[in-house]
Amino acid sequence: MSNYRPTIHPWNQELWQSLTSEPERSNHALLFTGNAGLGKQALATALAHSLMCDNHSQSASLFNAASHPDLHVLMPEVMVNETLLTDETIGKFAQRYIQDHAGKPKKVINIEQIRILSSALTTHPHIARTRIVLVFGADSMNTNAANAFLKNLEEPPANTLFVLVTDQISN
Repeated sequence: MSNYRPTIHPWNQELWQSLTSEPERSNHALLFTGNAGLGKQALATALAHSLMCDNHSQSASLFNAASHPDLHVLMPEVMVNETLLTDETIGKFAQRYIQDHAGKPKKVINIEQIRILSSALTTHPHIARTRIVLVFGADSMNTNAANAFLKNLEEPPANTLFVLVTDQISN
């Protein structure tokens, strides 16, 4: 088991300071968008780690083991396979939302992933004060998934922060 070490790129330092200086004043949803390679996924993961594990060794251990019950990670299946190679912890969190099937890995976030997430959001956070939902490749949601996810954004569960990450905002 490796210990997670947040990576905050120099060009994201100002944003990082803004997000972490008063976390209790945060909105219920954030959107990180910009060109590929800017460190958006690393920033979102570091934010989740900071909010969930600050001075709480049990949360940090569960985060490092990719088994924290209050962190939910959605991404397309093809992205999960890539992420397992670069960030095994986040890749394992995302695997919880992937259904076994025959065929090629899916390139979209589908309705089944959103249904599993919606079911997981019916309870209160288990350990951390705030439950975090990271959505990597948010622009890859198919129409049904996007509509179902929108219901969670419009009526967010208490103590839940949604962080959507995308290289481009779809029309």
